[in-house]
Amino acid sequence: MAKKRTRKYTKKKQDKSPINKQIILIVVVVMLSAGIFVGLGGSNNGTDDDESSTSSLDLPGFAYSTPLSLKAYEYTTLNPEIIDQVPCYCGCGGMGHMSLKNCYIWDDGEYDNHASQCDICVGEVIKVKKMYEDGLSLEEIRAKIDVEYRKYGPAGGYREGSSIVTAPVVDLSGLSLTEDFNSLSDGLKMTPYGLNWARFINVKSIAGTSLESYASEMVQPTSFYGTPVIGMLSADYSATSWIELHDIGRTDVTIQPRNGDGMLNIVTGRPFIYGHSGNVARTIELLGDVEQSSYPKYQSLLVAVDDESYDIGSVTTEISMFSDMKYTGLKALDNGNIEKVVAYHVTDEVSIPRSIYDAQKTGAARGFDTYEVTLDSDVLVIRLVADLSTVLNENV
Repeated sequence: MAKKRTRKYTKKKQDKSPINKQIILIVVVVMLSAGIFVGLGGSNNGTDDDESSTSSLDLPGFAYSTPLSLKAYEYTTLNPEIIDQVPCYCGCGGMGHMSLKNCYIWDDGEYDNHASQCDICVGEVIKVKKMYEDGLSLEEIRAKIDVEYRKYGPAGGYREGSSIVTAPVVDLSGLSLTEDFNSLSDGLKMTPYGLNWARFINVKSIAGTSLESYASEMVQPTSFYGTPVIGMLSADYSATSWIELHDIGRTDVTIQPRNGDGMLNIVTGRPFIYGHSGNVARTIELLGDVEQSSYPKYQSLLVAVDDESYDIGSVTTEISMFSDMKYTGLKALDNGNIEKVVAYHVTDEVSIPRSIYDAQKTGAARGFDTYEVTLDSDVLVIRLVADLSTVLNENV
């Protein structure tokens, strides 16, 4: 994303004249009418005063893109020392940002338009504002931001001396997945036909890698069973119909099923089955009948990319001008980099965008160790190798 740098900011004392107070009232009414205190979990609570007005702030035009964007640029301008202590999770590390503040204002005082186009940047500042005004310390604020936003990717900017607060390390060395539940392919063979989206995460294999933090919010927490889930398939038939398969990697504990409200949890064999009762019943009936599973539909993609070699894999029915299915795989390499593979089931070769092949030509210049695009029969495969942030931000 191209960044736009503009005028330098100057932190000025607010003019609290009657005219400015009228302007403040109008701004507050507009903000309340737009529901901005609800959208990101914040509330007014009587904490906003004249200091939150932009009446005497020389903000650039892009800061006014939305009411929330305006509020975030305003707060960052007035409180740069606070926002400078918070990391950003939008994947902006490659832009040279050293903290969330740089998504708004560079260290030389020039504004950047990046945050005006990024919901994650804006959301973080709004939440920081609310927590700071509620009396939380910067350490507590950073911890809460880390927990809530790390699902979007690694921290892209952290001032030297700051530390990311992560969940306690759990020893998985004595745990292992069953032989028939080690990949997305295995999981699809166990789930009934009709899935339009599915994702498998091998938690055991990504432990200690950059993928561990990235995937931490995508699996059921330890509190779900009282022991870590080390392998999990999540799959959707529709927005309101889904199924999950869980493996805890051990048999020496007694697990209480999580049943109720139309949900059924079978924990008598591995992997455990959890989901809407109808889907669980279908899954039990299916076991062993691969032909009636979801695997055959996606088989061509799974075989083309060697799905079983990837730590995280997902498939989706995605209709485009040239394809009808898509696979995405991620795996951690020994040198700390991440390999990402994206595969499309091609329905119209002529309609494949030229930009896909053009991106391969500039891959090395954009920080990729590997950038390969191949078309074999009806499967288009794009294989990338770089750091986690770079591969996640490549829109392929």
